[in-house]
Order: sequence, then structure tokens, then C-alpha cells
Amino acid sequence: MKIDHILNVNGKVCPMPAALTRKMLKQMNSHEIIEIVGDFDPALENVVNMITKNNGKVLEQEKKTNYFRVVAQMQ
Repeated sequence: MKIDHILNVNGKVCPMPAALTRKMLKQMNSHEIIEIVGDFDPALENVVNMITKNNGKVLEQEKKTNYFRVVAQMQ
């Protein structure tokens, strides 16, 4: 899988990770893939919701203490 965009939201708390995700998704073309990484665990759910609301599909999702990672593709 080729990652087209990487969004690092480390150090950002809600609502910034989801807002930055939305901004990046709006700049992407269909079928492009984005990887989003962050360190504020509660933001994971909001990031995933933002992806699905903006015509994206979550391909991978990982969550650990003080770390999350999401890989998504625009439809």
C-alpha cells in the first residue's frame, strides 16, 4: 500500500486532530491514501468519524497508550 499523505497531529488535542484531518481530506483526490498519527487517544474516534463523513474509508486503525494511527482512502 502506497501512502500518499502523512498527517502528524502529535501534540494536538480535540478538536484539532479531526479539523486538520478534514482539511487534508478536502485536498485529496479519489483513491489517495492518508496516514494520520497522533498521541491524544481520545481524538481517534473523532478522526475516524471525520474520515467517514468526508467520503473516506478506514483501511487500518491502531491504538495504544498515547498513540494512534489511522490509514484511510478517499473514495
